[in-house]
Amino acid sequence: MDAGVRGKGKPHISEVAKVAERAKHEIPLGSIYPDTSGTPDADDVSQVDIDFSREHWKKHVPKPPAPTHLLPDEEYRQVCASVPILCIDLIIRNNMTGEYLQVKRTNEPLKGEWWVVGGSVRLNETNMEAAANRIANDELGINVFNLHPIGYYTERYAETPHGPKHTLSIVFSCEIAEVQVQHIELDQQSVEFRFDTDLPKRFKQRCNLSHKMFI
Repeated sequence: MDAGVRGKGKPHISEVAKVAERAKHEIPLGSIYPDTSGTPDADDVSQVDIDFSREHWKKHVPKPPAPTHLLPDEEYRQVCASVPILCIDLIIRNNMTGEYLQVKRTNEPLKGEWWVVGGSVRLNETNMEAAANRIANDELGINVFNLHPIGYYTERYAETPHGPKHTLSIVFSCEIAEVQVQHIELDQQSVEFRFDTDLPKRFKQRCNLSHKMFI
């Protein structure tokens, strides 16, 4: 299902509380069973969860440490040829509809395919939850909440802009509120987004989870 524009303006905390309460009792029956045990009560939903604009992120969320230097392309090729690259992948659930966010990639690897949102961990970025929300904000322009590490995804790609690459991703499940959908702004990594009741087949087949999440 393609995402539509629904709702107007910034969500009030009561709106997020309502969808969080609904998520406790209504688990969508798809090919994935989300772990909703950590869904927050109304009092646990913080204002930063619903202040999802890039401007808010820049002003109110601590800036992650920048790399001390950027490697020239040829040196990064050598790194990719020698060691795995640490990444984060996000299973993002709309907690009103129960559908999962996918983006169509513009670059290799997986160019032109629908995939989950993800990105590389930066040098000196030691808080993985903060890194996950930074990646969501960089690539979607919104914040996520209910972040839970649920496993890992490892892949070897034969073709990337820097040659063959082996990636190791920490997989997080997380949620966004329905009202946030209209505020999604993709970066140059993706050309469009959609919501679906399923996840990419290749992603599901290669995910290694700490608890049973797929049927």
